[in-house]
Amino acid sequence: MGVKSTHEIIVRERAPHRGVGPSGAARLLAVFVLVAVSGLVAACSDDPITPPPMDSGVRDSTTIVDGGDPDTTVPMDAGTDASLPDAAPATCAGDCTPTGDATCGDAGVCALSAALPMCLSEVGTKVAGATCESTLDCVPGLACFARGAEAHCAQVCCPSDALEACPTGETCTGSGVLIDGSSTSWWSCVGARSCDVLDPAAACEADEACYIVSPDADTNCLRAGAQEVGQPCARQNDCSSGLFCSSGGECLRICAIGATSGDGACPTAEGGCQAYPHSPDGSGVCTAEL
Repeated sequence: MGVKSTHEIIVRERAPHRGVGPSGAARLLAVFVLVAVSGLVAACSDDPITPPPMDSGVRDSTTIVDGGDPDTTVPMDAGTDASLPDAAPATCAGDCTPTGDATCGDAGVCALSAALPMCLSEVGTKVAGATCESTLDCVPGLACFARGAEAHCAQVCCPSDALEACPTGETCTGSGVLIDGSSTSWWSCVGARSCDVLDPAAACEADEACYIVSPDADTNCLRAGAQEVGQPCARQNDCSSGLFCSSGGECLRICAIGATSGDGACPTAEGGCQAYPHSPDGSGVCTAEL
């Protein structure tokens, strides 16, 4: 039997039934109601109604959940491997290789003492990690790279050979800027260096920035990208200094909790400063409220 409409049930209830007393009418009404309910159950079992999806309260990469409490599914990009950044040159310029595995024969040793490597008759004696004051201070294979307020001898590497160019525990992500300000296509091997996302220059080299590289708020100095707020990104150092690559693939501004103006404050159009589990102490991400 098909489903009876409420209107049909009421009409039959009110229709006169000759020879049926009050108790008979009640039984008849009960039959109609039972038939209607049975029809509804059958209809529901044949074609179930899918309820609308519940709002899980999970925030997207640019909003916060109701109440302003950050959830634990942080907008953290897991792709933080910067062993070969997108900005890396395909090849490194120069007539000789300054990584220490090639010489210039009778012309001397290949050294990175300027924008392009050259053959020199004499080089320095300082080893990896030693502070240096001249582009000629370091032993073959190393160069005097700018690092924060100082300069240190570091292994020279070419980003296109990043996986085999550096010692264990280091990556070819260090700045290619030498102590004299020369910018080269050759980079330096560096280990992980924690840094302050609100003051990257304190620990990072020239052309680097401080990035959040894990959901546990770990940081590292990496070669800085060029993408600005609102622009797409695939990994942290696609974004320029002071920004964070969200899980939505968008560069967002890192901010200082409590800052209302000046450095560390969020522009009005970018929302408020919201701390997340991946945020280092005192920092957050500019987040548009719901």
